Amino acid sequence: MDCFFVAVAVRGQPQLEKVPVAVAHSGNAGSSEISSCNYMARAKGVSAGMFMQTAKELCPDLVVLPYQFDAIQRVSFQIYDVFFSHTPFVQAVSCDEAFLEFGKGTDGMEKAKTLRQEVFERTGCAASVGVSFNILLAKLSSRKAKPDGIYQVGDPDQAAKFMLSLDIQDLPGAGVKTRAKLEALGVEDIRQLVSMTKGELVQSIGKALGEMLYNYARGRDVRPLSMESNMMRKSVSAVVNFGIRFENWENATVFLSALGEELSHRLRNLKVRTKCITLLIKKRAEGAPVEPSKFMGHGICDNFSKSHVLTEETDDQVMIGKICIELLRQFNFPSEELRGVGVQATKLVSHTQSINQRGGQLFEGWLVDSAQSPAIMTSSHPPREPTASEQDERERKTEDELGVDVNRNDFAATTFSQIDTGVLEELPEQLKREILASYGRVAPSRTVKTSHQLPPKRKTNGKTLLRRKHPAQNIFDSKSNSRLARAIHAPIEESRKVDALNDIRMSQVDSEVYYSLPFAIRNEIDRYAKKRKPTSKVIPIPRPNVPSDTSPKQVLDKKLAPVLPSIEDMYAKLVESLPVAVSNNESDNERPVDNIRARSAAFDAIYSRISIEVENRTLDQALRMLRFVRRKCLSTSTCADLADVLKRGFNHILTLVNQDIRRNFNGALSLRLVAPLE
Repeated sequence: MDCFFVAVAVRGQPQLEKVPVAVAHSGNAGSSEISSCNYMARAKGVSAGMFMQTAKELCPDLVVLPYQFDAIQRVSFQIYDVFFSHTPFVQAVSCDEAFLEFGKGTDGMEKAKTLRQEVFERTGCAASVGVSFNILLAKLSSRKAKPDGIYQVGDPDQAAKFMLSLDIQDLPGAGVKTRAKLEALGVEDIRQLVSMTKGELVQSIGKALGEMLYNYARGRDVRPLSMESNMMRKSVSAVVNFGIRFENWENATVFLSALGEELSHRLRNLKVRTKCITLLIKKRAEGAPVEPSKFMGHGICDNFSKSHVLTEETDDQVMIGKICIELLRQFNFPSEELRGVGVQATKLVSHTQSINQRGGQLFEGWLVDSAQSPAIMTSSHPPREPTASEQDERERKTEDELGVDVNRNDFAATTFSQIDTGVLEELPEQLKREILASYGRVAPSRTVKTSHQLPPKRKTNGKTLLRRKHPAQNIFDSKSNSRLARAIHAPIEESRKVDALNDIRMSQVDSEVYYSLPFAIRNEIDRYAKKRKPTSKVIPIPRPNVPSDTSPKQVLDKKLAPVLPSIEDMYAKLVESLPVAVSNNESDNERPVDNIRARSAAFDAIYSRISIEVENRTLDQALRMLRFVRRKCLSTSTCADLADVLKRGFNHILTLVNQDIRRNFNGALSLRLVAPLE
């Protein structure tokens, strides 16, 4: 947008269209700073950041308008509504600037004209549009298009000529220090920069910056559009750079504690916690005046920062304040030399997601599979007393399920998570109370299930054994889907707040079942097995032949990071399993179990691969994989049966990925980004 703050302020005031206008806090205070000004004011030397006194000397007829933050926010939303109505591929840069991507064959100039017209009709503000085939050229073209115009760089030949017309300072990343290094090499313009080899640039200014400027000078930019920033903010800050004048160390610590309290308040409002605290300091530069030209301003300063990474995310104001005070102590600056203080929180984690909670939710759906044991169905009627034969059968089933020798009294050697709660619920009341008392538990009270309420899955902390006695269920079968949905969405009762995964022992896990699990779930089991705190009071049996974590073999295994398969290879395996699965027009019930397992395993593997990207917070990669699978599912659908299998499989993957994103980012992928198959 052109002079965005000014454009919003002058809407509906045609008398201000032909006069120099600026937006600032005050038009009378000489030390008030210009935030934005229109092109007529710029033509007279006025610029953003200039003191009002200087601006009035350069332009006596300057009209100063106040900020209109509510209107600015409203107009910004309207602008992005226009953007998303044309394409889902939008990378937000600021409140008035964004990159938009369109498919091949799109007429860039016509699309730019349409966007400009719609933005003006919705907001009354003019927009400038740059059109090109990569992010760098689109950005530079938009600068060329200002004010109120369109500029296009259509092909590489035109890009080469366009780049030669620019200055080095126009390139992103070419700051004052970088330009000084280039000038020391005799490079003063783009043409001289293009004449340098990549090796010369890398040797002179470093590998990353040298390679970037080598490509930028030639109009090359391979960066993809990034939409991750649209999902969740990456930092929260509380910064004060005005009026900082500490007389002693006590003043500084009191202020930092208050700043930590403010940051904590902002984190809680956003429902996030932080794992990294950064202290930002402005210190009066050596030789700078003690009192700057702007009253109580920071003046000429040197900027410093220091970070502290937490072992666990937090939003506690006391902890944040203590960390900031300790970081300030490490700087060892005189308190009276400080001119600006800020606290920044990064590595944000949503309240609804943490590592342990995340693992519990994923693994819980597998633990409470209703195929292993019936869920507890509560009723308003009292339970029927079992007959003697039923009692014997249930006791025999308990003995088989738990692997307990009933002739020995060794309840203490069995964790509560090993008990089948379905069996426990149907035992006689006296026996059930004795079992619960032996574990220090209180018998759960029954609740009434009305016709409009869903029955709770469990009423205690109990979970079934990891060892399965039945084949793994097809997660893409409609019945399995409903079970999985209940496992994900059903609320966890207060009595299950203790993390039952801490009771998992690797000795309980059937190795055959373990290695048939998806990669992501096996990782969770491994993590909990390593981090588990012992919950039993029984002394473990020593195992002399088990290598320690520091053995050469385990150290070598830790260094060898697994190579993840590509989504293309995983989809190819899915396609290989499909012709067998849908052959002869058989129904799901008639098909061999192995074929159904192969199909389910292929879809499950694809979901697990995408979920790893979500956990790693690389949403761009997750979105790319989802779009690839969706596109392939559409193009591979050669018959009705195959199309139905692919549609149900992809839609289920999309649902699970959205649930993962909701837990990690408090949001979900928009239908404009990736839509289910219909």
